[in-house]
This record gives sequence, C-alpha cells and structure tokens, in this order.
Amino acid sequence: MSKRLFIYCEGQTEEMFVERLLRNRLTQHGVKVERPKLAATSLDPKGQRGGFVNWDAIEFDLREIFAENRDPDMRFTTLLDVYRMPAKVLNLAGFNSPVGTPAQVEAVEKAIEAVFNEPRFKC
Repeated sequence: MSKRLFIYCEGQTEEMFVERLLRNRLTQHGVKVERPKLAATSLDPKGQRGGFVNWDAIEFDLREIFAENRDPDMRFTTLLDVYRMPAKVLNLAGFNSPVGTPAQVEAVEKAIEAVFNEPRFKC
C-alpha cells in the first residue's frame, strides 16, 4: 500500500466515521488512512479538541501536520462541518453569512486550500 491519507476531523463524530467506515473502505482500494486528528479549539497544543470554532488554531495545526509529514506520497484532507463555520473561514471565500449551496461550500473549500498552497492537501 503506497497511498497514505491523513484526515483532519472536526469532532468525534467525524473521527468515528473515519475509524469505523471510511478507513475500511479506502483500505480495500489500497489507501492507508492514518489515525485522524481532531480539530484544535485553541492554540494550546494540549488544549481541548473537537469543534470547528477557532480557525487560527486549525490553521496552525494543519501547517504543523504538513511540516511533520514531508512524504510526497502522503495526502491530506479535512472532514469539517459547514454548519456554524467560523466567520473568519467564510470570509476567506468572500462570504459574510453561512453557506448552504454546494457551489458556496466548494468556494470555501478552495479558499481554505489556497491559504496553505500545499499540493498534497485537498478539502
């Protein structure tokens, strides 16, 4: 198995989805799913995790994850809810109110990807 995937999860529900369903399915297709990491809610590395409430902490986490995993075969993604997404994230895509349509969600995903300019990362 040469393909590896790291999934950054918003909370325990998303983490459980990865652990119980997604990992097994992707393994059948030759993808090794690394143990997911829960979203940071503060910049304290030992602080609470779970919940998409603090964009600065999540951005810091993801940059650290990319730097620690330099393997060119590693891929990264996120599993984040769009419900109650922080305004700072919505602003990245030019929105000032919650998004709901698939096109709006895709615009936010692309804006998040652009923040990192990491070719191994796709939302």
